[in-house]
Amino acid sequence: MDWIKYSLEYLTGLVSGVMDAVVYYVKLSFYALANGLFDALQSLLDGSGLSAKIAFLQTAFSGPLGYFADFFLIPQSLAALGSAYLIRFLIRRLPVIG
Repeated sequence: MDWIKYSLEYLTGLVSGVMDAVVYYVKLSFYALANGLFDALQSLLDGSGLSAKIAFLQTAFSGPLGYFADFFLIPQSLAALGSAYLIRFLIRRLPVIG
């Protein structure tokens, strides 16, 4: 009778190990997909010249206007606002996430 108990314990351990491996590889494939998506998005933004335009806009805020923009953390708040809108878009539009 003990051999049945030990074989069932071995079988449950084997099933648990297989399920852990499946979960690991699903996570790994999701991370690889997200990494590829972010790399493609980064190359798209770098190729569009958007970063040069943003750098030009930052130089336009020099002097007193730049001082008050830095004092009131306007660049950081605009970055946070842009990130919030992007996350809102992802949650509402992509059925996998939202």
